[in-house]
Amino acid sequence: MKFIIHEVAKAQDIKELYTAIKEGYNFVNIDLVDKNYDDIYEYVIHQQDDAYKFYCLANCYYYGLGVKKDGDKARSYFEKAALLGHAHAQYKLACIYLDKHVKSNYNKVFFFFHLAANQVYVPAIRMVGVCYMEGIGTETDPKAAFDAFKKAVQYGDIDAKFFYGLCYYYGIGTKRNEKEAIKYLTEAADKNIADAQFLLALFYEEADCGVKQDYQKAYEYNQKARQNWNFDACYNLYRFFKEGYYVQKDIEEAMHYLKMGAEGGSASSQFVLAHCYAYGIDVRKSTQQAFKWATKSAKQNHPGGQFLLAELYLENKIDEVIRIDKALYWFKKAVKNRNEDAAFRLGILYEKGKIVDKDKKTAIRWYKKAIELGSIQAKYRLASLYITEKNASIQAIKKALQLYEESANEGFASSEFVLGLIFEKGMGVKVDEEKALYWYQRAKEHGEKNAEAYIKNLKQKMEK
Repeated sequence: MKFIIHEVAKAQDIKELYTAIKEGYNFVNIDLVDKNYDDIYEYVIHQQDDAYKFYCLANCYYYGLGVKKDGDKARSYFEKAALLGHAHAQYKLACIYLDKHVKSNYNKVFFFFHLAANQVYVPAIRMVGVCYMEGIGTETDPKAAFDAFKKAVQYGDIDAKFFYGLCYYYGIGTKRNEKEAIKYLTEAADKNIADAQFLLALFYEEADCGVKQDYQKAYEYNQKARQNWNFDACYNLYRFFKEGYYVQKDIEEAMHYLKMGAEGGSASSQFVLAHCYAYGIDVRKSTQQAFKWATKSAKQNHPGGQFLLAELYLENKIDEVIRIDKALYWFKKAVKNRNEDAAFRLGILYEKGKIVDKDKKTAIRWYKKAIELGSIQAKYRLASLYITEKNASIQAIKKALQLYEESANEGFASSEFVLGLIFEKGMGVKVDEEKALYWYQRAKEHGEKNAEAYIKNLKQKMEK
C-alpha cells in the first residue's frame, strides 16, 4: 500500500512524517504506541523504489531516523523523489538549495519550486512569487510575483498574504494601495505570521501606510512578533523600554530585550549591544563582549556592526598587522553596504597617515565616496583639503567653496564658520562682511564655540 500523497506532502517534521508513513503502509513489528522512529528506516528501505520511498529515505537522513544524519544523502534522495514528481520533495529540495545561499544553485531553486507549483503545491506557488520578486534563479518580474502571490492567497496560503500585502504597500506588480496592504498584512498577522506582525508594529509606530500613530498597537504587535520568533522585534521592544514609548521607561527591561534579540540572531540587536559594551552604556564596559557581538553583527552584513568592529580593531592593542588588516577589511565591507561613516573614516586615515601611509589622492577618493553616500562632514574635509593645498588653483578653490556652501546649507557648523572666515578675509572671493557675519551667526546657532568672538570683532570692525 502506497503513501497517501497529500498527507506525505504536508509532512514538515518528524512527527508528521511518522504519521504519513503509518497511514500509508501496513507496519509489521513496529510499536506504534512508542513511535519508534528508528524502525522507520529499516521498514522503508525494503519497499519498492518509487517517489514515496525516496522521499521517506530523504527524511530519514535529514532528521536522523534509524540512520546518522547526512545532508548530502538527504538531498540526493529528495532529488530522486523530486524528479519522479513528488511535489513536497520538489519544494523541500528547492528550500535546501535556497538555504545554502549559493547563487550558482539558484536556477535549481526556481526550477524545483516551479515544478511543485505546477502541481498546485501551494507553498511552492508562493515561493515562485518570491523568486520573481527577488530575481532568484530568474529575472525579476514584479507582475509575475504579484500574480503568484495572488494565486497562493486564493488557495488559502497565509504566508502568501504577507507578500501580497507587501506588493500593495510597495506597488510591486500592481498599483500601490495602502488599504489593501493593511488588510492582507493584518490577516497574516492575525494568523501569527511574525514578519507581518513586525511590519505592522513599524507602521503603527511611525504612522505609515495610512494608519494613525498608535504606540500601544505597535508595542502589542512587537510582542506578538517576538513570541513568534522574530527577534528583530526584540530590538524594537528595547527601544520602547529605553525611551519610554507607551511603556514606562525601564533600562533593565530594555537590556533584557536587547540581549534576547542579540542571542536570537537579530543583527541590529547585536550591533547595539556591542556598542553598549564598547562604551559602557547601560552595561559594564567590556571589550571582549563588544568584539563578540560586533563580530556576529558584522558577519550578518550589518553595516553599523562592520563599522564598529573596524573601530574596535583600531582601538585595541593586538598584533599590529592583524589589527590594521582587520580594521581596513571591515571598514571597506561597511562602505560596500553604504555606510558613510566608514568611507569618511578611511578618508581621515589616509589624510592623516594613521595605520596606513599618508596618501592624499586616496583620501580624496574615500571622501568623495562618503559624500556620495550622504556624508556632510566629508564635504567639509574635502573642501579643506582643496583650499589648503599649496598653490591651490582657482578651480580647486571653487570646488572648496561649493563644498563648504553645500555642507553649510545643511547646517554643518564648521563649514558655516569657515565661510565666515572666507568672506571676511576675501579668500578666493570678494570681501563681504555682511555675508561673513551671516555665516558666523549661523555657525553660532549650530554650536560653533569660536563664532561668538568673531561676531564681536567683525561688528566692531563694521561699526568703524
